[in-house]
Amino acid sequence: MRRWAIRPPALAIAEQYPDDHLAETHYGRMLALVRLNRLHEAEAALRDAFEALPKVLNYLIADKPQRPKLDPHGMIAGGADQAWYYRQEMRDVYQATPGMLSWLKRTKQRLAR
Repeated sequence: MRRWAIRPPALAIAEQYPDDHLAETHYGRMLALVRLNRLHEAEAALRDAFEALPKVLNYLIADKPQRPKLDPHGMIAGGADQAWYYRQEMRDVYQATPGMLSWLKRTKQRLAR
């Protein structure tokens, strides 16, 4: 099988649930595309993820974010608590991807223009 024909599970799930409100779906798609070195697509995916859940990116790239008030009974989609939980679970994965956090910061600056 050709390498380019393989679609990682993160991409398959993201494509199956494009309107989902989970950070794992939006940001996982972008992360998978970066790891596949499909940077043009990854930037578009980051733009979509940032539009849907901007707090996630802000918490993910922050050096020392303030922990938000957390509700022990759940979280708010798009809220600071969702962003915090995603950062807690996934920051190590982003750090393990060479250059990922700096790419996120640079790309966020471009998206802001």
